[in-house]
Amino acid sequence: MWTEAEEGERVRQVARGDRQAFAELAAHYLPRLEQFATRLSGRPALGEDLAQDTLLQLWLEARRFDPARGRLSTWLYRIARNRFLDQQRQGWRWQGLESLEGQEGISDPALEQFSEVREVQRALQRLPERQRSALLLSYYEGLSQKEVARVLGLGLRAVESLIVRARRALGKSLEEAHERTR
Repeated sequence: MWTEAEEGERVRQVARGDRQAFAELAAHYLPRLEQFATRLSGRPALGEDLAQDTLLQLWLEARRFDPARGRLSTWLYRIARNRFLDQQRQGWRWQGLESLEGQEGISDPALEQFSEVREVQRALQRLPERQRSALLLSYYEGLSQKEVARVLGLGLRAVESLIVRARRALGKSLEEAHERTR
């Protein structure tokens, strides 16, 4: 959409209070941030809240963004992840789709169509947070491993190791789930 220089200029405009520049950045990044935060947390409502909170931080802290240190998306994903970790430290716990089971108006066939999605969500949620974050940022958000390292505050080798372990654990978990349903 924009070159890195153009995006950096928009962030500088936001730092000066330019609402139009903020609206453009927000329109571009909100869906991506919601998707990442929802996958990270397992809860669409929390994903929306985290994404909006991240954009609020962009508005309030735009002057802190340094384009020389990385792309805006990397900075925003880091903020979203940190907000998620703050939520976890405050005692929040994930509740997946299984929390809907047995509720009035939700039929078993309607839930069954989500069985594969639920199993992937469960498997992702069982991963340690750093593995889950590395996997989501790399595969779902399309960040390079170098960018993932910046978001997570880790070295490149550590990120490579996290992704390998996450893929292995996710595959094993899904395989076990598939065996249980046979």
